[in-house]
Amino acid sequence: MKTFCRFFVLFTVLLSQSGLWAGHADRKENFWQQNVRKIHFDLHTSAKETELGKNFDPAHFAEQLKKSGTQAVVFFARGGNGFAYHPSKFNSPHPQLKTDLYGDVSRELHQRGLHVIAYFNIAPLCEADAKKHPDWVTVDAKGSSDDSRSNDFWEDSVVCPSSRYWEDSLIPQMAEIANNYPVDAFWMDSHYNFFSAPCYCERCRKLYGKDIPVDRNDPNWRSYYKHLQELVWDKMNLVSKAVHEMNPEYVLGSDWVGGGMWAYPAPDGFDFNTGDIRFNNGPLNAALALAVWSWRDKPVDINMQREYWWQEFNTRSIYDIQREFAVTLASCGTFMLGDVLRPFDMRIEDEKVRFYRDAFGGTAKMEKVVSGATPYADIAILVSPEQQRMLGKKWSVLSPDAARADPFYGTYTAVVEAGMTAHILFDADLKVNLTRYKTLVIPELKYIGSEAANAIEAYVKEGGGLVLIGGLPAVLDADENWSKARASDYSFFEKLAGIRVKGWFDYKKTFFSAEGTKLQAIWPEDVYRLPVGIWGTATQASLEEASMLAPIAAPGRIVQGGLPMGEILDNPAFSVNSYKKGKVYFAAQPLASQYWERGWRGLSCALQAIIEESAGDLYAMRHGGSMVQFFVTEKDHETAFHLVSYMSDMRTNAPRTLQKPVTISGPSIEVNTTRTIKSIHATNSSAPIDFKRKGNKITIIAPPFRIWESLVVHWN
Repeated sequence: MKTFCRFFVLFTVLLSQSGLWAGHADRKENFWQQNVRKIHFDLHTSAKETELGKNFDPAHFAEQLKKSGTQAVVFFARGGNGFAYHPSKFNSPHPQLKTDLYGDVSRELHQRGLHVIAYFNIAPLCEADAKKHPDWVTVDAKGSSDDSRSNDFWEDSVVCPSSRYWEDSLIPQMAEIANNYPVDAFWMDSHYNFFSAPCYCERCRKLYGKDIPVDRNDPNWRSYYKHLQELVWDKMNLVSKAVHEMNPEYVLGSDWVGGGMWAYPAPDGFDFNTGDIRFNNGPLNAALALAVWSWRDKPVDINMQREYWWQEFNTRSIYDIQREFAVTLASCGTFMLGDVLRPFDMRIEDEKVRFYRDAFGGTAKMEKVVSGATPYADIAILVSPEQQRMLGKKWSVLSPDAARADPFYGTYTAVVEAGMTAHILFDADLKVNLTRYKTLVIPELKYIGSEAANAIEAYVKEGGGLVLIGGLPAVLDADENWSKARASDYSFFEKLAGIRVKGWFDYKKTFFSAEGTKLQAIWPEDVYRLPVGIWGTATQASLEEASMLAPIAAPGRIVQGGLPMGEILDNPAFSVNSYKKGKVYFAAQPLASQYWERGWRGLSCALQAIIEESAGDLYAMRHGGSMVQFFVTEKDHETAFHLVSYMSDMRTNAPRTLQKPVTISGPSIEVNTTRTIKSIHATNSSAPIDFKRKGNKITIIAPPFRIWESLVVHWN
């Protein structure tokens, strides 16, 4: 494995030097990538709002934005209540609209050299349009119009995804914008409403071809959600084709489409990826979203709000925003600063302008470093759409919600805190992209599609690493008829892991200890080898070809109302198996989800140890304090190693706020390469950078920094 990994590192280096390495080497430089700094204004307005645009001065609005340092502005053409913000023949304007709001703003922005991005909330129908086009409205299982969105503010219906709304309303309204106003791009939102509840209208039933399921226990549940996703993607490709026919230079994308929420790449016709990030730990949430998007062939931005969320009118720390922007740039993304306009007072105060300017200015030097660069990562983490389709009616597979034990967040957090680099892949990505990475981590997945499983086997056969956490997934395609027998057939991954699944332990909590086991050899010296307890269901497995790294242990007798470690069992907590040229590591307990929920050191230590061991010699790794996120970008004969301050998650919904940055010192970077350094410099520091070399390992000592630092290496 070590020999393979050394070869893989050299191969990786050669690819990066030749410009062939990694996700977006062939990324088209479009409007989205060229405009790094954007501002997005929310302006969702109920029909009850009678003072929309009162005393609004669009010239002053545009002039203030010109001072802010932004390059482009997202402004509403169609809001979240289904109303147009301009006179339209194809979509009802807001009933209190007194002026051509979109038109006035877009013209003033363009006159000042600022680009305009038209915002379209694509899922809602206002009451007037729903009455005019009842066949466009989602129908519930009882045959009634679904008014699940209706409340004191969102008094609208959800569009049926199979209706002609797209052809007869959305696309014509976009054409109105293109023909009558300045516009450079289209930013869509709210496609998730199509997945929140199925439509049971006759048209949707005929398209699906069988009964639409009503709950997750229906054998067709996963099949239907695959059908629905394909239907919505086809409609959005239809929109994209129409927009590009209006003007080939226009670009179009949609909030969270192609992100971790649904674990499926964006429609082919889209030109960028985008998503608004939850505030509770912005740097981590941004990094994880970018791990999904940054390596792909489409530009990406991350939308960070000035407020703590779109309905919370308190200003966040400027240092938090600057950290999030640094994470975004270090992942080769662009950034969008979000804010909310009050419909009755749409002024932009001078203090807001100062905030915007400081937010953008904090990472200006990094913009130059990453321009034209490609992100690199050693580790791939798999998120499968089969997991999402199993959940159904959920916004997200990836969820930072502290109340939810999320294995994907747990895995990614453990990797970040260990100083490793990771990207997130979907089933559809593996066949073409998996060989770019040293190892693949599969965290607590129940199902994987057959094509993805075959790609994984081929990868391991040729020397790739594989880590299976919390059990083995069944190989099951969405179109297959679900059955208990098929859903519990683990034979495919049993073969790779060299184990046999016997069932699951009845214990609510199980244990392991590294002391005196083979796991001890890869256990960190500064972490004590005392028993580690894990809540949740553990897989009961027996060894076939695999070797035991550490056995699982049952809970013992109750002590002070709690459960300490008890009898050591014959079943593996950790095992390793040689499969052809690769190695497969297995962890029987739900380490990842429990680390995210509880944050216990022993859980992260176990995750980090087996992931690092499975990868062999990592190309690059950050050592030193764990409160630093680490990113790598490559271009030509230049590598940049980015360090961004990080705060571990408190596992509550309270925000992780950097009130005042402190100086961070101590991190070092270890690089495995045959290349030799021509020069090295820090972006924010003029001090000479120390480094030493031993064989193929180069250790670079980072200078002290506060929020971020980029170390740029020029190779001979």
